[in-house]
Amino acid sequence: MRALWGKYVAALESHPFSSRLALTSFLYGTGDLFAQLIQCAKSNNNRQYDPHRTLRMTLWGAIIAAPFTVWYRSLDRFIPGARPSAVLKKTCLDQFLLTPLVYVCFFPYVGMMTRMTLSQTWAKMKRDYWRTYSTNCGLWIPANLLNFAVVPSAHRVGFVAGVLFLWSIFLATVADPD
Repeated sequence: MRALWGKYVAALESHPFSSRLALTSFLYGTGDLFAQLIQCAKSNNNRQYDPHRTLRMTLWGAIIAAPFTVWYRSLDRFIPGARPSAVLKKTCLDQFLLTPLVYVCFFPYVGMMTRMTLSQTWAKMKRDYWRTYSTNCGLWIPANLLNFAVVPSAHRVGFVAGVLFLWSIFLATVADPD
């Protein structure tokens, strides 16, 4: 495992964008796979695995990898350091500026990819947006505070990847049209 992590870190240094894109896509796809396994188990196997759903979540990971990479680099460039004021600014900007916009894009993406009508997409967004955003804040605010304050920059990708995997399981259940 350590050798694999070392190879990933080396790839991250030599090809930062494509490495992050691959990791984010993988985590969202794997998170959906776990979410579906949980949903199948809870339904006494009345549900079947939907590979198209996993593909949709994998693609979502690929779509958001580029903006997130630019966003976090910008946060570190414009608000350098790990002073409490810098950590708080980065966390607030992330949670209260970027995150709401992400879900304004996520729900139409889900609607389009699952062939919902515009009114169905709007109804889903009205029903699930606040729960998604508030759950996001409950997980990501503490995670970002830790990440920006304590985690050395060399280990941030690994830390965020762990949190992202957990988040992707939840988000996959929100994206589920059933």
